Amino acid sequence: NVLGELVSMGTLLAFATVRTAMQVSQRGETAVAANEVMRGVHDVLRSRLQSALPVSFEPAVEGQLPMRFDGQRQRLRFVSQVPAYFGRGGPYLHELTVRRAASGEGSELLLGLELVNAGQRIPERVPRPPEVIADGLREVRLRYRGINVDDGQLGDWQDSWEWSEQQRPPLL
Repeated sequence: NVLGELVSMGTLLAFATVRTAMQVSQRGETAVAANEVMRGVHDVLRSRLQSALPVSFEPAVEGQLPMRFDGQRQRLRFVSQVPAYFGRGGPYLHELTVRRAASGEGSELLLGLELVNAGQRIPERVPRPPEVIADGLREVRLRYRGINVDDGQLGDWQDSWEWSEQQRPPLL
């Protein structure tokens, strides 16, 4: 009887150890998958930003050049080529927006695309709503950094990048 109890306890201990190891492994795989999604989003956005075009997407305000880049805390807008394999092709206004997740917990990033031709936004016949490209995010901050025109050095991070003030896109 004692031997049977020892075998039962040993089996329970082994089962609990295996179960705990599996749970730890699953949490690790979930974290790796989430990091891969964010890395993919980051890579796509970085490549789009690096290929941003000097094309306006809003008409000029009196006495100012037409807007070619708009960077705010919760929204980023610029024009870049969209490859044809995305189902679209040509210069598109990219509008990245941060909003509270529909669940009420955390934030999500949305990407809206709108064709631009000769500085004019061209609405699609069947408009596509912005697509969620990342969700379940704890915090999202859009910040901008460029060369300080006064001394030619890399400036501080800023919460917004106003085209009307800068007349150029940020470096970072």
